[in-house]
Amino acid sequence: RSQVFVNRYRDADAVIRSECISSLGTWMKLDPDHWIDGDYLRYIGWVLSDEVRLSLVVAAAEPPNPSVLTSRLSLKSKEARRESVKALLSLYQKDAYLGKLHHFTDRFKQQLVGMAVGEHDLAVRVQALQVVHQIDKHGLLEDDKQRDEVAMLIYEKEPRVRAAAADFFKGLVDEDAEELQGELDVKNKNSKKGRGRKAKDVDEALASAVEYKVLAQLLVKYGKALDGPPVGDDDGGDDDEASQRRRLGEGNGLNVGNLARAAGGDDAGARAVVPRARVAFAVDALWSTVGGLQDWEAMLEYVLRDHSSTAAAADAAGEGKGKKGRTAGGRAKKAARTGGSDDEDEEMRDGEAEEGDEEEQLPEEVRLTEEEETLFIELLVACLTRITTATTTKKKARPLLIVPLDPLWAGSLTLLPLQDQEAFDEEVSSIGRSLIEALPKLFNKNQANASRIIDILSLPRLISLELFLEVSNFGTSFVLLLFVLALACVTVLIFSETRAQAYEALWDDVTKQLLKHTQPDLLDQAVRTLVAFLSAKDLSATNQTKLGELEETTIGALRTAAGDDVESASFSEDELHTLTACVARLAKLSAVYNISLAMEDADDGKAASVLDILDGILNRGRLGYKEETAVRPISSTSPS
Repeated sequence: RSQVFVNRYRDADAVIRSECISSLGTWMKLDPDHWIDGDYLRYIGWVLSDEVRLSLVVAAAEPPNPSVLTSRLSLKSKEARRESVKALLSLYQKDAYLGKLHHFTDRFKQQLVGMAVGEHDLAVRVQALQVVHQIDKHGLLEDDKQRDEVAMLIYEKEPRVRAAAADFFKGLVDEDAEELQGELDVKNKNSKKGRGRKAKDVDEALASAVEYKVLAQLLVKYGKALDGPPVGDDDGGDDDEASQRRRLGEGNGLNVGNLARAAGGDDAGARAVVPRARVAFAVDALWSTVGGLQDWEAMLEYVLRDHSSTAAAADAAGEGKGKKGRTAGGRAKKAARTGGSDDEDEEMRDGEAEEGDEEEQLPEEVRLTEEEETLFIELLVACLTRITTATTTKKKARPLLIVPLDPLWAGSLTLLPLQDQEAFDEEVSSIGRSLIEALPKLFNKNQANASRIIDILSLPRLISLELFLEVSNFGTSFVLLLFVLALACVTVLIFSETRAQAYEALWDDVTKQLLKHTQPDLLDQAVRTLVAFLSAKDLSATNQTKLGELEETTIGALRTAAGDDVESASFSEDELHTLTACVARLAKLSAVYNISLAMEDADDGKAASVLDILDGILNRGRLGYKEETAVRPISSTSPS
């Protein structure tokens, strides 16, 4: 039969070639000692580049004599290639066969990597990815370049390819995490003595931090590889912003034209994608593979930690004085509650030290760089969005079961959920409560980084606004409330007032970002979040108050920027930039909320109305200022 195989594996019929390879794979499983040999494995390797030879007859154009020209066209044959990688996958999954596969692997692994990265047939590509993963799993894929090529497929648009690449990527995460954890264990082998917290809790928190650090490192690494090197960027300190601009699809930075294109014209209704598509792709692929992505509390706690270089300096100073800093552990809620001024944080740390519950700073090895921290915030938003979206979808699609309330009376029926609806609802509520407490610190910590603020501005939309209406959340028993009824009533009032203040503070944080930044994507996110706030009818009193304040501030800023005579005034570059930003904010607000009355108001003739200012900006066109050509389209989008 081997003689038949040798003659037929090159048959002109692709089906016969594929059946030959399929039979060879079966023989190898039935009698591995004989068939798993270089003399037979090479046939499988050769078929990895199997081609179909087609003869095409092409008539020459107006030939002097009747003649024909014949050419040959090579096409890839997916059937034989599919059987080839299928046979290899079954072999690499058996540890006992590895010794006989070393030579074959060295010869054909580059071709297998090429198939995993660029194979045109999806089924063959997925199977090739699985083969490459098995090769790497056994330590036979030693070329870092080859591993990087495969790992970057975690960002691939095709879901099946991303899913196949997830296991390979997880192997890299585990490998790097194990190495980093080993370094920390050697460094801190004697540090477990005298800890204020249980060593087990600290070790678990540190293990999560190690995994998140490595995950962020790899995602940034492969994201930058896909983006390519920055063009004309000589300042290494701007790498983070340059990378963010490439991910956002922006040009070489903020300018009047960018604002005009985002706030006016055909793009006025465009919405920024949240979370970023690339990070969302990675989360979708790694969700069931990297368990840390589902632990949103640990992720939120980790991103709230101080990853800056000042933390390293403070940590070193603390060690010199024999003091302990903050630990990698602690839940997100506790981290949010301790947020505030630096003096308050220091007092809190001193108090914890006195109680013996001291916390340490994050080890320098697991602190995120600027780029990694920016990406990790995107990662957190993608994970929280997936959890809340999945929860909502499951809740809507949950079947109902009709159950009799009283077995003796079948006429008494009710509808009960087949699945634990309360558990899903509680998950969303838990996320919302944690975000209510964490958002102030996130805004304060990242307010200078517009790219991070864009993602953070989407988080309030994940909060069920009903949480701000809760009047009780104590878990106190009913019997105890009977004895402390008066105290409970006072507590309820205080709690209700605190929640109201939290909602007002959240409004203030969002509007602060809207008024501070000028990036179009950021303005989009801020306005979308305000629209979500305005949808809460039960909070309409606060919404109207805050919206009125925002209108007053925005219009006041526009009047200040426009001056007394906007039509004939001469503006410097900075003044023009400020005026453009004010008009862009106003255009964003007017696109989602009717502010026509406020725009017509001239304050009893004491000030120019917004409509008059916009009309003056449009009339400046006759002055012919080329640098102002982008301002007029923005102003023309505002309702008149």
